Amino acid sequence: MGRVDFLISNPGHHLAMSRPVIERLTRQGHRCRVLSLCEFRGLRSPQGLQDVTLRRLIPFRFRSPSLALPGARRARSAGEGGLSSPAGRSSGRLRQAAWRLLLAGPLRAALRERPDLVVLPNDAAYPYDLIAALLRRRGLPFLLLQEGIRFPLPGTRDVDAYGRGGANAIAAWGPSSGEYFAERGAPPESIHLTGSPRFDNLANRPAAAERGGGPLVLLSNPIDDQGFCDHDEKLDLLEGFARAAEPVLAEGDLSLIVRLHPREDAAAVRRRLSRLRSVEVHSEEPLHDLLGRARAAVVLASTVGLEALLLGCPLGVLEIPGRGFVFDYVSSGAARGLTWSSSTASAPLTEQIERLIAPGDPDEAKVRAYLDRALSHRGTAAEQVVRCIAGLLSATGAEDRKVAQSG
Repeated sequence: MGRVDFLISNPGHHLAMSRPVIERLTRQGHRCRVLSLCEFRGLRSPQGLQDVTLRRLIPFRFRSPSLALPGARRARSAGEGGLSSPAGRSSGRLRQAAWRLLLAGPLRAALRERPDLVVLPNDAAYPYDLIAALLRRRGLPFLLLQEGIRFPLPGTRDVDAYGRGGANAIAAWGPSSGEYFAERGAPPESIHLTGSPRFDNLANRPAAAERGGGPLVLLSNPIDDQGFCDHDEKLDLLEGFARAAEPVLAEGDLSLIVRLHPREDAAAVRRRLSRLRSVEVHSEEPLHDLLGRARAAVVLASTVGLEALLLGCPLGVLEIPGRGFVFDYVSSGAARGLTWSSSTASAPLTEQIERLIAPGDPDEAKVRAYLDRALSHRGTAAEQVVRCIAGLLSATGAEDRKVAQSG
C-alpha cells in the first residue's frame, strides 16, 4: 500500500488542490497524510478535516522571512539588491536560522516513517527549496504539483528555478506551463499536463446571469512579500486605485470590495482605506462566490485572475510601478491592463476603470484560447494527478507492495 505525504503552506488553495487528490487515493487504498507548514508562514493550519491525517510541523505561528529578498523591494532592475547586498545576506542568514531551528528537525522526524512519495506545491521558493534538497539527499521521490501561475520574483537567486528542484515528475497545469518547465530543463517525460484540481469545481459552475449590479473587486495579494514593493508602497497602490475608482463608483452606484490574501495585514489596509466611501475590505468571503457576482475583478500578481476568467468575470490587471503587468494576462489579450502612466497615449486610471466595467463581454475568443493553453483537463484534473501519482508509485515499487499485501 502506497504512502503519500502532501506538504502545504497555504490553508486555502494548497488544500483545495490537494484534497480531491487525497480523497481519490484514499479510496484506492493508499495512505495519505498532510504535513502543514502553515504556521511557519504565519497562517493557521486548516481545522476539522475529516478522513485526512494532518500534522502541524511547528506548534505556533511564526512569520517566516518573505519569499523574495528585502534588497529587491525597491530594486528596479535585476542587477540591484539581491543576494550580494547586505540586506540579501542578512535575509539569507535569517532564512537558514529559521530552517535549522524551527523546521528542519520536525520535518525530518515526520519523514522517519519513510513515505513512498512526497507531493510539493513548490520546489524553488523558501522553504520549499530546502525541502526539495532534503528529499533529494534522502532519496525520497517527489512530485511537483504546480501551485499557481509562473513568474519570477524580484531578487531571487534564480528567477527560473521553479521546476528545477529535481522532482521525479511535474503535474503542470496546461500547455503553456509545460513549455515553461521544458524550457528550463525539465525532462519531457517528467512533465504531465494534468490541469489543476483546484479548479475542477469551476468547470460546471453556472456563469453569473447578470453582473450589472455587482461590485468592482480588487483582489490583493502580498506583493510586498514577493519583493515587488515594500509594505507602505503596497498600501499606496491600494489607496491610489481606490481613489481613482471613487468617481466611477459614485456615478454607477457601485461598491469596491478589496479582498485580501490571508497573509496580508487587514487592519493596516482598513486604516488606510477607512476615509474612502463605498470601499469595503474583505478577507473571509468565499472567493468564488465573490467573483460570481462581481461586475469586474482586478488583480496585481495572482492566480486568482485565472479563477475570474474561468467564472466569466471581466479581468483587469493593475500595473505595479516599476514592474509593469506581472504574468501574461494582459499580453495575451485575456485581460485589460490598467496603467498609472500619465503619458498622452494612456487615459487616466479612472477612465480605464470605466472601460473595464462598461457593459459588454470581454473578447471571448481570446479568453477561451488563453484558458485552453493555461489549463488542461478542466473538471477532471484530480483524476489526471492521481494517474500520475500511481505511475510514480509503481516506479518505486509501492504498487507492487500494495498488490502483495492485498493478496
